This record gives sequence, structure tokens and C-alpha cells, in this order.
Amino acid sequence: MIVIDQTGTIVLYNAACERLFGYAAGDVLGRNVNLLMPSPDRENHDAYLQNYLKSGIAGIIGIGRDVTGCRKDGSTFPMHLSVGELSRTRDGPLFVGTIHDLSERRRARERIDELNLVRNSIEALDGCETRRIVIATTRLGDGIELTVSDTGPGLPASVQVRPFEPFVSTKPGGTGIGLSICRTIAEVHGGEISFHTEAGKGTTFHVVIPVFDETDD
Repeated sequence: MIVIDQTGTIVLYNAACERLFGYAAGDVLGRNVNLLMPSPDRENHDAYLQNYLKSGIAGIIGIGRDVTGCRKDGSTFPMHLSVGELSRTRDGPLFVGTIHDLSERRRARERIDELNLVRNSIEALDGCETRRIVIATTRLGDGIELTVSDTGPGLPASVQVRPFEPFVSTKPGGTGIGLSICRTIAEVHGGEISFHTEAGKGTTFHVVIPVFDETDD
């Protein structure tokens, strides 16, 4: 959590921010909050704040959005910033910003993108009268769940007992390593993969990848 005054000067900076940005509180208190932003936000922030104070029209205040933060070492990271205006003091308004690091969430989505479940579903629909694939992601506790469902013929019984073993395939000439690769990728990142299949109705694969967010104290 960070609190700034109407000039953008940092007046409160908690321990979670110290860990997140790499600056100790003593390094930033009394300095402009744009220190924690990369260009061009760094150069534009003061003008934005003054425009809000004059017009009362908010862009991010009271709304929140995904932005980019800048650490002490110059590296950047994705974060979600929610800003609210505190009660006005004798010296003017104060603004409180709550920050959530999105780095792990983004990495988890990138891990999911590495999986080739969609290609398997597309190939499973070959020759089917109804061809539909549904892809969904859901926040599930401390992880993200990806589901890929198709309206194919379902996995045959001979494959259901060992679908993730190498060289097990339902396709003539198939390599049989696609699902094995998916399982390996999921497990390397601390996740797991499972499936549900019904003959003549299709198959759904579930992949759960853990996510660890940096949250405020």
C-alpha cells in the first residue's frame, strides 16, 4: 500500500511495497511516486494528477487497472493498481494505492499457452458432424485452471488407461507424444492435468497451474 498527497509525494509506503519494488521506505518517503513507474507513465503522472484535481474526472482513481511498475534495479513487472481518494485534509486530498503483483499470474498464463491440447482437440474433431471446441480459464484457489473441451468421439478405452504415456495415440500415424508433453509441462510448473471423456460426446482436459500473488500486508 502506498499513500501520496496531491503533489504525488509519497507519505506512506508499507513493507509489502519494500519487497515488491526493492526500495526501503526511507528511500522513497518524501519523493514523487512516479519513481516507481517506467516511462512514459513517469513523465505523465504529475499532469494526470493535476488534471484530476482541477476537473474531478478520474481515469484510474476509484476504478483500478493493470499497469506496469518499475523496481529499484530498473526491471519492470505487471501489477494491478487500485487507487482511492481519502478524506481531504487541511493540506489537500490524499490518495491510497493498493498494489497486486501480477507476475506469477502472467507466467502461469504463459505456461498454459505452451500446452498443445487445442491441437489435439482439433484433430479429434476430424470427421465429426458437430465440431466445437470450448476453451476456458478460471481462477481456482491458488491456481488457474484451463479447460479444453471438444465434441469429438471421446477417447477409446485402450487410451483412457494410459493417455499421458508416450507413443499412445488415437490417430493413424500420430506420434502419441502430445499429451505426454502436456503432462510434463504442467508438472514441471507444479501443476497437474486430468481428463473426462464420454463416448460419442467428447473429451474435456483440465490443467491446473499454481499462481502465487504478491499481496499487501
